[in-house]
Amino acid sequence: MKIIEISFDDILFDKTAASDVLDNACKRGGWTVSSVCELSDSIAVILTKSGNGDARLVFAKFARSSDDDIIAEIGDRYNSGFDLIGTFFISDSPWALYRRASS
Repeated sequence: MKIIEISFDDILFDKTAASDVLDNACKRGGWTVSSVCELSDSIAVILTKSGNGDARLVFAKFARSSDDDIIAEIGDRYNSGFDLIGTFFISDSPWALYRRASS
């Protein structure tokens, strides 16, 4: 197991670069992201050695914050090929980390 901590500030500043940090770690070491844990000002991303680094990870802020809207958005992303890894809140706004398998 490996844990990578990513600050909320890094995600807000450049969510693509924050995703790239995880993608690169997975590709270099054959890791796969298994879950996220929300901390006070960051998230801990848990990686396991069971992967081959062939996924694209994406941070996304939910468009709306009602429960029904969040569930619908998760379903829409799933239908587009993205699996939900976990959710967290930044300044009371819901965010998610998704994984899309490489084709």
